[in-house]
Amino acid sequence: TFIHKIIVSFILTLILCFGLAVPAIAADSFTDVPSTFWAYTEITEAVNKGITNGYADGTFKPRNSVTNAHFCAFLARAFYADEYVEGAKSPWYKVYTDVLDEHGILDETTLSKDFNSNINKPINRYDMAQMMYHILKDKNAKMPSNAEMAAARNAIGDWDGVPAEYRGAVSLCYAMGVLNGQSDGNFGGNNLMN
Repeated sequence: TFIHKIIVSFILTLILCFGLAVPAIAADSFTDVPSTFWAYTEITEAVNKGITNGYADGTFKPRNSVTNAHFCAFLARAFYADEYVEGAKSPWYKVYTDVLDEHGILDETTLSKDFNSNINKPINRYDMAQMMYHILKDKNAKMPSNAEMAAARNAIGDWDGVPAEYRGAVSLCYAMGVLNGQSDGNFGGNNLMN
């Protein structure tokens, strides 16, 4: 969907800014990602940048839900690749969640409330926004003006339903174009990422 493209585009844009490079791998090397797939280009770029990879059986499984553990791996690989050693800890996601936790990226998310119960659950849009908000602040990104933040809040159809703890993250991500709304004009924060 459109929102998935926006999220992938955000991650790829920031990665390009940080100059990560790995050998080129085509998404069509995955048996379930033909060149006609809507996210073929984005998947190829994410794989080429070392943010994600496929499964041992040669598939990518693009319709599977993205768990909190997966999203943490994507973010750590994209923004903190020089701060961990791949595979140095068990379980597999621990190197990623540790580095994100050191930078405060997991603060105010479901992972900060109950890590063990939530790490393997699909990530929702509220937590995605919160993690991206913390990364933008950690990386000293240029923040939008108060007027831009107000315009973002006014553009969110379900703003009144956005929980207080996520409002700053949601409005910032909206104002910066990191996340957009759904086709109905709502943010849909409880919706899951695939």
